[in-house]
Amino acid sequence: MLEEYKRALAACEARFRNLIEKSADGVVVVSADGVIRYVNPAAETLLGRPAGELVGALFGRPLTAGETTEIELCSALYRGTASSSFPYPIAEMRVVEIEWEGQPAFLITLRDITERKEAVRRRDEFLAMLAHELRNPLAPILNAVHLMRRYGLPSAELEQARAIIQRQSEHLARLLDDLLDLSRVMHGKIELRTQVLDLRDILNDALQSSRSLIDQRRHQLTITLPDGPIYVDADSTRLTQVIVNLLTNAAKYTEPGGRIEIALRREGSQGVLSIKDTGMGIPPSQLANIFEPFMQL
Repeated sequence: MLEEYKRALAACEARFRNLIEKSADGVVVVSADGVIRYVNPAAETLLGRPAGELVGALFGRPLTAGETTEIELCSALYRGTASSSFPYPIAEMRVVEIEWEGQPAFLITLRDITERKEAVRRRDEFLAMLAHELRNPLAPILNAVHLMRRYGLPSAELEQARAIIQRQSEHLARLLDDLLDLSRVMHGKIELRTQVLDLRDILNDALQSSRSLIDQRRHQLTITLPDGPIYVDADSTRLTQVIVNLLTNAAKYTEPGGRIEIALRREGSQGVLSIKDTGMGIPPSQLANIFEPFMQL
């Protein structure tokens, strides 16, 4: 009976160790005197040192002078009297009290939160960007409404105020459409409705949407088109949207009175559209980031 119990216990311990070894979370066993008794491979990665250097060493490093040591922090965490933030910037720590080889000890789990921190950072940047983008068209709308309400404007100025409201309202609508599109993309709900299209028609539709901003900033626009059609199998709405975004950026980030050059040509079995401007351009170091949602420099 005793031998069967020992075998069962050994098998249980083997299964437990196998699970811990394969855990994505770091697992560290620390005795009450602060000495590391065990680390799994994930903990080696998080702590940046191999098990041979960690086992037998004191757990981590002391915190800021005058504060508690990390083993004292373990005790405080277990008692619920300390924050769960861990001195290492990429991990959060959870602690439970256990018995290890017949002695009291702490079982510490370390979780890599790099991706979570990055997601929070990107969310905060996105919200700041969104607030900025929405505020831009709102200001002229409110100013125009204020003028229309307070003053008896002549018909020409009244029409100008109405035009401002319409243009900036369309800008707001585009921003909201972008947000909805981003949500659809992230949830895999974008549906492309492809058909055979002439790229010249797509370019013309995009120009109609972007022309007012180009004219407003007094840009010189040059368009070079092929003699015949260039047919593509594409989603008309999405392709027009791409070109409108390119033209809008060219107009917005080029100093007034600049040049925008559009060229559409055939290269073998492909159609090539190029849009060049005399604006500030994009630093080479940022090119890898330009397809991030709402990325701005």
